Parts: sequence; structure tokens; C-alpha cells
Amino acid sequence: MRLNDAEAEAAETQTWLAFAISCEYVRKDEVAELVGAYDTIIGTIVNMTRNPSPWLLQDSGTALRNSVPKPKDPTTSTHQDNK
Repeated sequence: MRLNDAEAEAAETQTWLAFAISCEYVRKDEVAELVGAYDTIIGTIVNMTRNPSPWLLQDSGTALRNSVPKPKDPTTSTHQDNK
């Protein structure tokens, strides 16, 4: 999912929360914490969009290669099979 998609989904959720409040399905105080959380989420997404450099890997291939442990070579096993 791209950041603009994530922002749109979070904004849509806020719209549905406002709709639920206006239709009196829920009270505003019941969803106030959730509305605040979505404000924070959208703010974070906007900041990531405006300033992506802290979130980018310099060389994602190198970072991935260095973070995945290499498989052991079964031909160089150090334990002895008991037969």
C-alpha cells in the first residue's frame, strides 16, 4: 500500500466515525480516543510523504542481504551421525 492510499483510508475512517457520531450511533466521547489516534496516524503519513529520507534505506539490497542469516552448508556439519 502506498502512503497516499494509507492516508485516504485513514481519512475515510475519520469520515465514517463522524457519520456515526452525527447519526447518534456512538457518542463523541466514546470515539474521541480513536479520532485522536487517526489524527496522529494521518499526521505521521503526511510527514513521511513530505520528508521521506529518514524512512528510506540507502541500499535496500545490501541491507536485506546483511539482515538475513546465511543458511548453513550441510556438507560442513560439525556433529557426527551415530550409526
